[in-house]
Amino acid sequence: MRLEKESEQLVQWKTKVDDLMLYMAHMEDKIKLEQEARQKLAEAYDKSLNCGFNVLTSQTQTLQTNPLIHEVVLTKFDSHR
Repeated sequence: MRLEKESEQLVQWKTKVDDLMLYMAHMEDKIKLEQEARQKLAEAYDKSLNCGFNVLTSQTQTLQTNPLIHEVVLTKFDSHR
């Protein structure tokens, strides 16, 4: 009778341990997916930031070469003196 009870308990605990191990594996997979998604998001953010910076730099350079802009800026600068 005792061996039978121990065997039942062993089967119950083994089932619970197996279920928990399966749950842990599932959680590990979710964590890996989240880490990959965070990495992709960080890369997309960096790309976006760099792209915005490059556009700003390009537009600034374009404006710097425009003689009309220089005239407006110099006129405003002179009027503040």
